[in-house]
Amino acid sequence: MEPRAPLLSLVVVTMRPSFLPAIRVMLDRQTYRQVEIVIALHGYKVGDLPQEQRRALEGVRSVLELPADWSLGHCLNAAIAEANGEFVAKIDDDDLYGREYVAEMIRHLVAGDGDVVGKAEAFFYLEGSGAILLRKPGLSRKRVNFVHGATLAFPRILARECPFQDVTNMEDTLFLQDCGARGISVYSSSRRNFMIFRRVATDTHTWTQADHEMFKMGILIKEHPHATRAELLSMIENVK
Repeated sequence: MEPRAPLLSLVVVTMRPSFLPAIRVMLDRQTYRQVEIVIALHGYKVGDLPQEQRRALEGVRSVLELPADWSLGHCLNAAIAEANGEFVAKIDDDDLYGREYVAEMIRHLVAGDGDVVGKAEAFFYLEGSGAILLRKPGLSRKRVNFVHGATLAFPRILARECPFQDVTNMEDTLFLQDCGARGISVYSSSRRNFMIFRRVATDTHTWTQADHEMFKMGILIKEHPHATRAELLSMIENVK
């Protein structure tokens, strides 16, 4: 019997449409092909975007134009409501996803390893210093109560029972807390195929900790100043 290959909806909410071309390239590289893409433009209109950014929307199943004053949680709920997949995965516009990322998520979801699947153990790249950190080493392939918000994947129907709260900060943390309160299980997959990319301008992140604070949250793996996206993707795709 062939393994089940359900449709998974990749949901991207962005207030940085300049990042769309890069994230689209990563999504198009995914080896798991039973996917659709839903993109929510947070405070932007498609017609106002430059040609390169509009091109990144070609072939997307649904593009939403959402008001700038909506919270991130509200935007996520609206985007998920547009999805058709049996499962949905929250994709952040500024992080790195290896080519096997979706395949790994869907494998654990179909196997029933957790109601929600994500990654607790994860790599960080600090653009300012070139430091590569590993956060929460050892928290892979087990049930947990925390995974990074950029890695949330779950059955679409679960969003009806446990929607994101109407907030912009900590919406992912609150989602996991609400899941825990309802007895919904969370599984952390491997540390492969994902990296949180911290740009020099940390104030452009929703999560605004300075780099020196980030060093307290993980262990230094190595320093790689001026690493390219291709180099970082190769690392997370081939790490053990």
